[in-house]
Amino acid sequence: FFTTKMENLLVLFYLVSFFSGIILFFLVKKQIKINFVSRKFFSFNLLKDITKFSGKIFVLEALSMLAYQTDNIILAIFLPIESVTKYAIVTKLFYQLRGLYGMFLGVIQPMIFRAKKVNDKVFIEKMIIKGTKYLNISYIPLIILGIVISKPFITLWMGDAYGQYGYWSSF
Repeated sequence: FFTTKMENLLVLFYLVSFFSGIILFFLVKKQIKINFVSRKFFSFNLLKDITKFSGKIFVLEALSMLAYQTDNIILAIFLPIESVTKYAIVTKLFYQLRGLYGMFLGVIQPMIFRAKKVNDKVFIEKMIIKGTKYLNISYIPLIILGIVISKPFITLWMGDAYGQYGYWSSF
């Protein structure tokens, strides 16, 4: 049907994502019992409140994503695509660890936002100091694990030709 295995894989990925989204939509609609299509569902006041609360977080996340993708864009402009591939292999474990760090941080942030709403500055300061400390303490073993397994992981994942980049990944 398609000319390459990659095209088949991409089509399959997008089809699964599409149907998963539809199933999730109907499951949520069944649980919440809201008519998502009605005009009453959309409220500009609610949208204003949401953006006031989380608009800054959205901008920070968008800037963070852009910061982490800028290097790939620059590499793709100035270097051959093979270099971008090697760079992606080397940085893959870093991005995975960064994602785990974001999940850990996602546990702390709602508590800080709730405390900010009631203006509990003592709790906010305590959570920032202790939360950051415990977050970093729990993150260190993951970093060490990444350093230890990066070369064997990349060799297993991409083969011996790319296994040499595991040293750079662990660095």
